[in-house]
Amino acid sequence: MHRDDNGVLELPCCPDSGSDHTVISRSHWGLLIAADPNVQQPLLDTPVQCLAFGSYPVVARTQALLHALIHTAAGPVESAEAVPCLVVDMVDDEFIIGRDLLATLGIDVDRQLELLATHRDDETSDDPFSLGADEPPAERRAATDDEVRAAVGVQIETAL
Repeated sequence: MHRDDNGVLELPCCPDSGSDHTVISRSHWGLLIAADPNVQQPLLDTPVQCLAFGSYPVVARTQALLHALIHTAAGPVESAEAVPCLVVDMVDDEFIIGRDLLATLGIDVDRQLELLATHRDDETSDDPFSLGADEPPAERRAATDDEVRAAVGVQIETAL
């Protein structure tokens, strides 16, 4: 976790498809304020109850609008606008990327899992080539000494 040359605070993050909200811990919030004192943390009209890792209940009473840049396998992805992020009093080493931010970035985890499951079924249904994926493995047995001698003899004759 550090601040880069452009003044951007880099935090370890965890995409959490089980979290409806993007969440930053109070300790990370302190680092963010140190990096940019202009970031605002307005009170929520109604506190938001969340379940942290291990079903530990936490309450967010404030939120901030943040610009998030996430490094993915396809490259960095950044939301066009600032996204709401709940500030919670909990000890967490990671910035939690919730469904709200994932959706803003066009990432639908449920849809991706659905496509993955459907794609697996499609792989063999329209395939003109049989790869034997659905066939049970052939029964294997150990070669006899006579079969081994015969195979070695053929190899020797071929080599000469």
